[in-house]
Amino acid sequence: MRAAERAFAAALAYSALSGLLLLVQVVLAGLLILAVSFAARPFCSEGACPGPLALDSAAFAFIAAVTALSQYYLASLFQHSHRSRALTLSTVLAALFVTIFVFAPLAARSRFEAYWLAWLPLAASFLLGALPAVFQKESDNPWRDSPTDLFRF
Repeated sequence: MRAAERAFAAALAYSALSGLLLLVQVVLAGLLILAVSFAARPFCSEGACPGPLALDSAAFAFIAAVTALSQYYLASLFQHSHRSRALTLSTVLAALFVTIFVFAPLAARSRFEAYWLAWLPLAASFLLGALPAVFQKESDNPWRDSPTDLFRF
């Protein structure tokens, strides 16, 4: 396999893993909504329970925080495997667009009126997590001493 084909395969693997992580986060956010609404039920007085907008807000905040963290470690691992900032940056941006296309239909099922804007915090958290990993020094990479080479084909 040529170097360009290996880089393309690694970028596809990054995008697939990023999308899979997002789906796991959405499922966990759904479970968070159920757990919070169930736990708050005994303490609710009439009309004082967290409404659907509050629960959706908590779920989107959870997804944004976990996305930033997961993208930092995923982009750091990709950077550790390839050591090419241009390749890592283009892979991260491509994965961002794939993630937005996965997330937008899921956000459409939320209770927000402006659900089409829900991808903005996700994109911001994606970039806030991944861009520091792209531009960090190799000595700051959390995977620098790790034998893990997940994206090397």
